[in-house]
Amino acid sequence: MRNGILTLVLSFLQVSCSDIGTGPPGRYLDLSLRYGVLARNELNTFNDRFTKDLILDGTATTTLVLSPADFDSIEPHLRAIDILEYADTFVVLTRDTIVSINPYQTYILKVRMGSRWKEVFWEDSIISADPRATQLREAVEFIRALVQSKPEYKQLPPARGGYG
Repeated sequence: MRNGILTLVLSFLQVSCSDIGTGPPGRYLDLSLRYGVLARNELNTFNDRFTKDLILDGTATTTLVLSPADFDSIEPHLRAIDILEYADTFVVLTRDTIVSINPYQTYILKVRMGSRWKEVFWEDSIISADPRATQLREAVEFIRALVQSKPEYKQLPPARGGYG
């Protein structure tokens, strides 16, 4: 009995100290999407935050709450690519490489759909004919464009500098 209570308390502490959070009760989809060079940009719907990479000036974080319609538009993209079936570390085969990219995008996507969780890590350093790479890149780009359309994003300072 004592071990069961200790396990429950430790589990609660782990969740409560996490930067992921749990999101609002009743919401089917939540995600944390880190992207960009060094994955320094992050949309985190578990805690309704967005962090923007300002390059030379570090990062800036703001509250960004997606609407139910936003989630309704993201979910079909994730379902269409069958995100829950991606490898935890996604690797594109180099035999069909079209071009190498440097600097390159890194994606870390943590998704909760209902009671299912998935985390995908990908260093997108090559352009290839792999359809799963193209689909994942397009899903990330859809979410990125959605974020960049929000007034909260537009109020963040512009990035200064670049990666080269």
